[in-house]
Amino acid sequence: MNSSSFDEAEDVLGIGLQMAERSGNRDFQAAFSANLSIVHLHRGRLDEAMTFGEAALELLRGVGESRGQADVML
Repeated sequence: MNSSSFDEAEDVLGIGLQMAERSGNRDFQAAFSANLSIVHLHRGRLDEAMTFGEAALELLRGVGESRGQADVML
């Protein structure tokens, strides 16, 4: 992926995360957070990747989604 693709992915995922937060959908919040973590990881933004990854894990723990937790940890 090129830089503009990561920019677009970050923008779209950020909007999705905001919508999920407003609606209170913790499953979608976790999914968007996990994907934002991956985007930041690929961009070399390790602190942001860790922040979003930890948020995703916490959300998944809250909804009892052990498979999702394993996916995020990998």
